[in-house]
Amino acid sequence: RGLGLASGSWAEAGAMAKADGSKAKTKAPATLEDTVKIWGVVRYTADLYRGFLQPSKFAALRPTDFVFRLYATIWPTAKDPEGYTELAALCVLAIARAWLLHRSSDTWRDITRAVLRGDAPSFSRILSRFAQLATAGSLYSALLKYAQDRLQAVFRKKLTVQIHEKYFRGMNYYHLTNLPGRLAITDPEERLCREVGSVAGRLSTLVTLVTQGLPTMLWFTGRLYRSAGLRYALLPMTYHFCAYEVAQRYFPKDIGTLYREHAMEAAEYRKQCGRVQRHGESIAALGGDDVELRILEGKFEPTLRVLRRAQWSQTKFDIVFKLAYVNGFRPFIHFFVYLSPWLAGGSLQMSQGAGSVGAMSTQIGEVRRLVHMMIEMLVANGMLMTARATALHIQGVAKRIVDFGDRLDSINKAQEQVTRTTFAEAEQISFRNVEVVTPTQNKLVHDLTFELPKGTSLLLTGPNGAGKSSIFRCLGGLWPVPSGVIEKPGAGTTGLHGTVFYLPQKPYNVYGTLRAQLTYPVEDEESSLSDTEVVELLSSVGLGHLAAEGVHEVRNWEETLSLGEQQRLAMARLFFHRPAYVVLDECTSAVDSRVETMLYERCMDLGITYITISHRPALRAFHNASLCLTGDGKGGWRWDAIDREKEAAGTAIRRGSNGVGAAYENKRLQELTETYREQLASSRRPIPAVTAGPLLKLFRI
Repeated sequence: RGLGLASGSWAEAGAMAKADGSKAKTKAPATLEDTVKIWGVVRYTADLYRGFLQPSKFAALRPTDFVFRLYATIWPTAKDPEGYTELAALCVLAIARAWLLHRSSDTWRDITRAVLRGDAPSFSRILSRFAQLATAGSLYSALLKYAQDRLQAVFRKKLTVQIHEKYFRGMNYYHLTNLPGRLAITDPEERLCREVGSVAGRLSTLVTLVTQGLPTMLWFTGRLYRSAGLRYALLPMTYHFCAYEVAQRYFPKDIGTLYREHAMEAAEYRKQCGRVQRHGESIAALGGDDVELRILEGKFEPTLRVLRRAQWSQTKFDIVFKLAYVNGFRPFIHFFVYLSPWLAGGSLQMSQGAGSVGAMSTQIGEVRRLVHMMIEMLVANGMLMTARATALHIQGVAKRIVDFGDRLDSINKAQEQVTRTTFAEAEQISFRNVEVVTPTQNKLVHDLTFELPKGTSLLLTGPNGAGKSSIFRCLGGLWPVPSGVIEKPGAGTTGLHGTVFYLPQKPYNVYGTLRAQLTYPVEDEESSLSDTEVVELLSSVGLGHLAAEGVHEVRNWEETLSLGEQQRLAMARLFFHRPAYVVLDECTSAVDSRVETMLYERCMDLGITYITISHRPALRAFHNASLCLTGDGKGGWRWDAIDREKEAAGTAIRRGSNGVGAAYENKRLQELTETYREQLASSRRPIPAVTAGPLLKLFRI
């Protein structure tokens, strides 16, 4: 109990420190919550109960509270009743808890009487009651944990499903990490995989604290009032409120800040350790041990310095907490309880009969019951205060989840607006006065205008960074277009996966079977691609040997295949989908010219209009037009028609000149070989057999 309240008070101290700091900067007028800090706990708990009973009011009760905003989206409703069973179980268990504690307090009273009276039969009977209560208490604890875990799973499922739906809508997963500056979210996997689970667990804990605390507090308040009067009924709450006010004023206010600072410094230290591990070979080769050691020590020193400050603040916090909540209330409660004959006013007055053992045992038993009820009231009050502290503690993580969802919504709205204003439906691809700029507003191409009817292949060239791939990011709706209109088939869709397909230099391979690689992004079950067709497609790109291992085997093909094999597998995927247009972005960099020629010939046979991004002049023979980006910093570009027959003839001449060059290389190689043999013979060393292959490679290098 002490640890739970300590963690809650620690969180609240850190959160209040931040709030106090912001108030000090703005010098806002003091409110009732600033003057009487317990009032904030009362109001927050009341708003939680109102939201639990009327979920539609969660967002209106506290619009700026991120815990309330999360509850508004995941709390069970009539339309989405999942979670009602778990909440009902928690409510039933809360009543069971109050009843068990009620029976426990009565049992302590009875066993105290039996001991003082020396009543052995009663003592044995009460011990059996203790055993029953212990069994029931164990069952209660196990069921409470199970119900809380079930509620956590429901909350996590709802949060995850909502974020998944937003994350994969309109390619938001791509736009999210490519927003300019601080608008970008660079750690979506952290928020989606770890923080959602953490927040769901704490939200379910918050529900458990609130539901289990209130019934016990009300139950024992009523029992104390009936047994000892109003003063005893209000005594635990009065003490707790006073202790809370004192503790909150003397708690160190920098604990949360220091631990956050320590977490940041520790993250920098871990990052530097990982850097040494990743680049260990290069560091060892360059002899950078001393430099890396100095950098690591420089990262570790601030981590240790902040940790020491945080530990000292934690020690001061523990002292105040122990005095206020753990060690302070017991003498206080016992002092008033043992003065009950003078304070209770009759109901607990000790019998005046001298030496009356029965009266004495009755009095002490009643005192024992009073102490037990007051302690349980303090625990119940502590649960409600811990609920408030838990809510403050998770505000930061809850804000990251809420911001994540809000950012996805805003991206989706902006993307829908861009799609309506930028793209137009047409049978061909055309750019009309399009400005190509990066998400950070750097201009790459100015006033780009061209038309590409079906059957007209295009070769796109230019220096690195000129914007070749960026043009097709705009075509696929990945980047916003500030001005101009883009016409294409399937203008209402985003991405390059339908009528317009995309083959990058580093293909993407989905985790799954070979059939899944070919049909992606179509679901494997929806493709109706037979095993025979899979084998034919693989054989057409020289990957027939993969089919021998089985087309139904699930693998991570990125780790299985080389880059060249992955590029050929992507070609087979293209041949399966047969789009109207395809963008070939350096997609043949790891294959030989024979496979490259096969790709273009197969595209022409299938009626696929291709757009190639490449630096290789030999590819001009396969294209009808050339778009060259100048890379002059002003967005310049040039459009040229290509005479394919002339380019093909030039390619043949270049290949012939390469043959002449190869003959010269062979002649020169023979001369070098004879010289090498003569030198070996003059030195009387054995003459090894010299083959042309390795020497030819060395000569060319």
